Amino acid sequence: MKLIRPMVIFSLIMVLALGVSFLVHRWILEGGSGESLPLLPGFYLMNLVMGILIGVVIIYLSEVRPEITGFSFMGGSLLKFAVFFMLFFPLLSEDEAARKGQFLAFFIPYAITMVIEVWFLIRYLNKQSE
Repeated sequence: MKLIRPMVIFSLIMVLALGVSFLVHRWILEGGSGESLPLLPGFYLMNLVMGILIGVVIIYLSEVRPEITGFSFMGGSLLKFAVFFMLFFPLLSEDEAARKGQFLAFFIPYAITMVIEVWFLIRYLNKQSE
């Protein structure tokens, strides 16, 4: 029961941050060039789901097997990139310039997710060790 609260807080922070970021990101893309990126919702959704899953697993493992917490975090990052390359990379444009823009559209939610994961989990683990 004591693990549920940090898992819910982490999930809510992730949903709020990525939700706001998605709206701003989409507004900038549509306002700047008049075009939208059809893969953008998928990028955000994949990072949201994977970020919450990884965060919840790390919170759980910090109680059960604290010695593998760091490896779980690194494995989660690897898993996110593996999912990206399996699901989204084949759908990216053949045009090199467009492909770079599309990869950046993936990397923005990825970076936000990573920052939130690191920030929250450091705070959680520090409170846990007190």
